[in-house]
Amino acid sequence: NTEKTLGNNSIQIPVKNNLIEVFYMNRTLITYEKLEEYVLNHGYSISDFKLLPISELVLPIFFQEHFKGLILIDNKLDGFEYYANEKEFLSQLGLILGPYFANAELLQGLEKKVEQRTIEIAKQNQIFRILLEHSTTIELTDDIEKMFDYTLKEIKKVFPDLELGIILNGGRPEIIECAICEGITKEEWDFILKHNFILGDIDINQLFFESKQNKKYLSDIDWMILPMLGREPRVIGNLIIKGSNKLNDKGIETIILFLNQLAPVSENKLLNLRLERMANTDALTGVYNRAYFEGQLKEAEQKLNKYAKAFSIFVIDVNGLKQVNDSMGHEAGDKMIKDVVNILILACRVTDIVCRIGGDEFVILCPATGYGQAQILLNRIREKEEASSVRFSIGLASSDNFSPQEVFKEADKLMYADKAAYYERKTRYR
Repeated sequence: NTEKTLGNNSIQIPVKNNLIEVFYMNRTLITYEKLEEYVLNHGYSISDFKLLPISELVLPIFFQEHFKGLILIDNKLDGFEYYANEKEFLSQLGLILGPYFANAELLQGLEKKVEQRTIEIAKQNQIFRILLEHSTTIELTDDIEKMFDYTLKEIKKVFPDLELGIILNGGRPEIIECAICEGITKEEWDFILKHNFILGDIDINQLFFESKQNKKYLSDIDWMILPMLGREPRVIGNLIIKGSNKLNDKGIETIILFLNQLAPVSENKLLNLRLERMANTDALTGVYNRAYFEGQLKEAEQKLNKYAKAFSIFVIDVNGLKQVNDSMGHEAGDKMIKDVVNILILACRVTDIVCRIGGDEFVILCPATGYGQAQILLNRIREKEEASSVRFSIGLASSDNFSPQEVFKEADKLMYADKAAYYERKTRYR
């Protein structure tokens, strides 16, 4: 924009205004009336001309063939018209002032650059301070969810227009150890969590686009996924960004700095959780104990409510253990128990949690597993059981079919029903 002042009034003429073209065609001093006449005769918009306040003379200022500004000259104080020599003087004055206008424009540009650079440096210093504090705070925060919540809030200090979420995966993509968002709607977040296991293999924008027809609540805002990389390297989680079109390359690099701080700390905390789980093991079999199962069951119930992730439970009771103990001794009974555990561990996935909750009773807690998936595991267990010398009764229930609080009880009932079948027909058992 070309901006000059007549008295105390600021005048702004957009660069694409037709007046600029008029001035290029009339580079010398011209009366206001003749300028208006020229505009009308050549078909230019009169509204463009009206941007100029009424004056006596208009003097375009040029420097090196470039239009730099205007001098608007009012009537003479004595009321007389300007003489020819006065107009000639003003024209010469325009030539003299051209370089000064150019210098003023250059200085204005430099001032804007300095101002912009000052803002950029202040922003960089802010980011540095936030990252420094972030690296210290996350190390001192034991709770993973609180740590993620803090990280999202710190990122939003730098990028207030973004809406964010973090997902930390467990042993397989279907397992979510922790997930928290800041600003993303519940419908959108539930949709993302439902598809968490494929987020690394698909364009999230395409995923939303394909679902929009049936899910009108999903927005058209651009989304982005930044992976959180562990040491191996492997993806241990993802940062979800809503409104990524508001980010430039430097912005993405800054967010990656946050992730680079967060990833190793998250991985260490996951490792500590696994070590803690190892401390809750049964001495004879090496699988988890009852106390650990009860804690994991509560966690599975919470994740069902938070992330809509179903879970399944197997209750397993060894058949014939008392007879083996009585006839062959407890050493033989212990071997029988270990044989059962070996079958269960070989059949189960890494993320399934095998626990011994009594002398001859076991449970398998399967996080992020619906009834259909659990049936596949049941068939695998039965196949391995048939190929062995031990027999056991099994009850299976899932949160697909029962309330979270009832799943264990229902699995226990079904186990006793299966045990009754064992006593009625032993052909399947030895």
